[in-house]
Amino acid sequence: MIFKILILITTIWFYFMTYLSHQTGVETTKLSKGIVGRLIEYFNLESYNEIHYIIRKLAHPFVFCILAILVLFTLAQKWKKRKIFIFAIILMILWTWVDEFTKLSIPGRHFSWYDVSLNFFGVVVGVLIFILFNYFRKRNKK
Repeated sequence: MIFKILILITTIWFYFMTYLSHQTGVETTKLSKGIVGRLIEYFNLESYNEIHYIIRKLAHPFVFCILAILVLFTLAQKWKKRKIFIFAIILMILWTWVDEFTKLSIPGRHFSWYDVSLNFFGVVVGVLIFILFNYFRKRNKK
């Protein structure tokens, strides 16, 4: 049952991040400016443009880190072979590029190798979190 729940959560996350990624430039700017506006009000900050840029760039590794964690924990429910995890990691790394490449066809968006590297970094962090979680879980069982 947990496997099916994780598949559902992972699928929802994948569609959510793909939806965000494929918004037009106007839509994505409106969303990020709304988030920044709330942060500025809540934390009484002043530097709007810098915070806006940071939030937009942090979104890349964040969504890909969560995707990597969800995919790996989902696969771990059924399979224990490393080949499956390596294959999943390769697919996620490939998706970091494909996701960015598809932005060429979206009005107001562009392809950026810098954003690909941020996406890749998110996958790496997610994989490391998965590995550390499993390491400590196995260590605590002993």
